[in-house]
Amino acid sequence: MNPFQGKVSIVTGGGAGIGQTLCEELSRRGSRVIIVDVDERGVEHVAGLITQQGGQARTFLIDVKMKRM
Repeated sequence: MNPFQGKVSIVTGGGAGIGQTLCEELSRRGSRVIIVDVDERGVEHVAGLITQQGGQARTFLIDVKMKRM
C-alpha cells in the first residue's frame, strides 16, 4: 500500500536542496506536489523535472516566515 498515491503534498522550501529532493521523491511515490518557495527559478526548475518524469506539480511563490510568540 502506498500512502502517497493520489494525494497532494505541499512542500515549503521546495525550490532547492532537501525541499527539492522531498518534492521529487513524493512525486515518484505518486503524489501531486505543490512546490512553495521564494525562488521563482528554483520552483520552476523543480516543477519541470517532476513533469518531465511524468509527475504533476504546481508552483507558488510564497515567503513563509515563522514568528515567535
